[in-house]
Amino acid sequence: MTRIQNGLLALAIGATGVAIFEWHQVSGLREQVRSLKEQSDISAEHIQQAERERDDIKSQLSAPAQEAVPRPNQDTTELLNLRAELARLRAEKSTAAPDPFTLTVLADTARAARLNQQLALAPEKRIPELQYVTLADWLEATRDADLDSDAGVRKALSRLRRLAKSRLYPAWQQAFRAYLDKHDNQLPADLAQLKPYFETPIDDAVLTRYQLLATGSANTLNPGDYIMTEKAAVDQDYDERYEMGLGHTRWTHF
Repeated sequence: MTRIQNGLLALAIGATGVAIFEWHQVSGLREQVRSLKEQSDISAEHIQQAERERDDIKSQLSAPAQEAVPRPNQDTTELLNLRAELARLRAEKSTAAPDPFTLTVLADTARAARLNQQLALAPEKRIPELQYVTLADWLEATRDADLDSDAGVRKALSRLRRLAKSRLYPAWQQAFRAYLDKHDNQLPADLAQLKPYFETPIDDAVLTRYQLLATGSANTLNPGDYIMTEKAAVDQDYDERYEMGLGHTRWTHF
C-alpha cells in the first residue's frame, strides 16, 4: 500500500510545482529509503498511514491544479529515483495487491525516471525551459510513449520540451503586460528588455531562444497577431515552433 502512496505523491507534488517542498521531499525520502533497507517487515501502522495519505492524495488529484509561474526545479532526477526506490522497497513488504490505478501511476513514474536517464545521455536535447517543468509534466510526457525505440524517446522528449515551453506562458504574459504598462503601450525592441518585469527571474538562455515578431505600439496589433516566436528546433523531425501573442499562443511547423 505504501507503494501506492509514493506513486500518487509524485503526481500530486508535480501538479503543484512547489520546488521548496520537493527539496524537503528529497531529504525525507533519503532517510526513508535508508530505514526501509534496514527493516525486515512493515508494520500495520505504516500501512494504515499509507492508506490515509493515499486517500488525501487522491482528493488532491481530483482538484484543479494551480496555474502559477513555476520556479526552477533542481531536484527532479533525485526525486524520481528516490520515489521509485522507496516504492519498490515498501512494496516488497506489503501483501496488499495494488489496484489498477496505482499500477498505472507507478508505471508512469518508472517511465518518467527512464526518460530522465535518456535525457541525461543526450544533453543536446535539453532546452533551458526544462528547469521549470514539474513532476506531473514528466509523467505526462511519458504517458503511452514507446521508450524502447529511438523514435519513441525522441517523441517523448519533444513532448516534454513542449510542456516546458507552455509552463512559461503566464510568465511571458505577465512580463509583456507589465512592460506595456510602464512604456505607454510600446512593445520592447529586444526581449532582454523584459528581464526586469518577470516576477520570477528568467534565465538569459531562455530569452535568447526567442525573437520578437512585432515592435512599436501594441495599439496597432490585430487580435490574432503574434509578437514572439521560437527561433529554432531542437529536434527538427518532432518539435513544433512556439509562438505567442498577447493572450494567445500557437504551435506551428519549423
